[in-house]
Amino acid sequence: MNNINLTFLFGKMDILFKIFLIFIIIDYATGVCKSIYQKKLNSQIGAKGIVKKIGYLLLIVVAQLIDTLYGTELNIRNMLLYMFITNEVISILENTTSIGISIPINIKEKIINGGDKYK
Repeated sequence: MNNINLTFLFGKMDILFKIFLIFIIIDYATGVCKSIYQKKLNSQIGAKGIVKKIGYLLLIVVAQLIDTLYGTELNIRNMLLYMFITNEVISILENTTSIGISIPINIKEKIINGGDKYK
């Protein structure tokens, strides 16, 4: 699949989409670390995480196609990306906290609420 087809499916390969891709990788990696740390490594749970990430990607394709069909002023793709990024960040914070990495609450709040300026 060439770049033109990927752009049609996912939209621009902009910073928002790139950050989302990086965060889903980080979330999966921190989830594996958490499982190892808690001695609960399980391939079925890992597979569920992958299925969830694939679901995110499929919803982004649907949103992009709706934006293409009705015009970009709807911007559903970007709204979904912001929502998914926030969800991934929360999960990353939960995973790292579970493996003993302390993150001050005020920093957590700033990270989680940082997206408020985009609402």
